[in-house]
Amino acid sequence: MGVSIAERIRSIVDALPAGAAVSLPVETLREWLEEAAIEEDLELEEFAALVGVSVSTAREYCAAGLVPGAYKRRGRKWLIPRASVALFRERQQREHGPGASARRPTAALGRGRKVDTSAWRNY
Repeated sequence: MGVSIAERIRSIVDALPAGAAVSLPVETLREWLEEAAIEEDLELEEFAALVGVSVSTAREYCAAGLVPGAYKRRGRKWLIPRASVALFRERQQREHGPGASARRPTAALGRGRKVDTSAWRNY
């Protein structure tokens, strides 16, 4: 990955005198933020391993809106914020009891029931 966004900003700030102003092209900031999102968020395979389900089940959870904050990068690849793992586990325990492992989201999929994909904002 190289240098993180925080390290890039720190190197700029350290090189400037007190009271200096910084101007960066918007494209540069967007690029840095996109790279930061990639560094901080989990890929689908990592999330699946952490919650103990197959990749296809994790994909179903994301598509059903059951993983808080999960999003598709460029409309293709699922990315999950690291904080979502704990939220997801808490929800599983609350809904299925202590010690419950992740379950397939069959109740939310394929039964004509609408899924509130913005529910993650309530966390």
